[in-house]
Amino acid sequence: MGKDITKILVECMLDKILQDSRSSPRRLARNLVDISLNFAKGRFQKRFLSDAQEMLKNPESAYYELVSDQIANVDRKHMVTFGMNLGYNGCTVGAKRIREIEAEQNLNIPWSLSLLLDRERLLINPDSYCRIIEQGRKIGIYVYLFFLHDENADLCLPLIENYPNCAFGIFLQNCTFSDAYLEKLQKCGNAMTVIYADEAAPESCQRLREKRLLYGIHYSYDETDREKILSESWLTAQEPLRPCFAFLHARDSCSLQTQNEIYQHVLAVRSEQKHPILYMELRQDIYQIDEIISDDACLVGFREDGSVHMRQQTQNRTDVNIFSTNLLDLLKTVALKQATAPSAEY
Repeated sequence: MGKDITKILVECMLDKILQDSRSSPRRLARNLVDISLNFAKGRFQKRFLSDAQEMLKNPESAYYELVSDQIANVDRKHMVTFGMNLGYNGCTVGAKRIREIEAEQNLNIPWSLSLLLDRERLLINPDSYCRIIEQGRKIGIYVYLFFLHDENADLCLPLIENYPNCAFGIFLQNCTFSDAYLEKLQKCGNAMTVIYADEAAPESCQRLREKRLLYGIHYSYDETDREKILSESWLTAQEPLRPCFAFLHARDSCSLQTQNEIYQHVLAVRSEQKHPILYMELRQDIYQIDEIISDDACLVGFREDGSVHMRQQTQNRTDVNIFSTNLLDLLKTVALKQATAPSAEY
């Protein structure tokens, strides 16, 4: 991306604010938002930070507790690096590039990409994933969500190391990770590990916390989970783990009615500011961010076999494959500008 004076200034100012341990959590949170808003150029950044600025006027906001906990327990370099890659590279520089190409070629480009990682491909042909990221960066995509099931999270390390200016969310389920994985994340600072909310989560979160790493919790829900989510008992149960984020994402079997009901609940919980966790419905919130960035939103994900799944489709696209088609060419096929409607999980 070359030398970016604005980015350097923002990074230095954020680092200085975080370094000043004399600031109270309230003053620190307000200063972070105010400074970021002064430098914000992207539409999403301005809207998000303006909303945050308004919310922090509430002296009883639980987000002050969240800020205090994260400052005390997360490495400053990790917060700055991940925050800049997500907010500046992804939502400012990348978003500008995305809008330029969308206007030129009349297609939709998602601000982030989701990939279900395949173990064999990671081991035998990791360059196939590197090509996706390289193609994505060329068109403004700097945010990547990796989903890994029943494997060792260390498999993701080469991808994280190779792209230091990208932000990675590593969503794990039934996965292990080594001390080397934690040490590498400490060094890189550009990835957040997201642990599945099951019986193994407390131990995994404790290991991440001991290493002063940013981390979150995620959970896939369906109709049977409706009551515990709407009653807030699920979210309350996550608080002792002290995650920064709690992500929900719907299973394929979950009805659109329940998905929409739960998303409205997530929005209400965020507005009430009673829980010291950033609460998100993963797919719908990412879609809303893309709508702000691009006006005509889209959400694109890839299965282990490279097949495409988009939010407005109910089935995978089998006629195109990310491992055999250039990303921009693929988007020209599946993401022409058009009205979209919610659908099943990619």
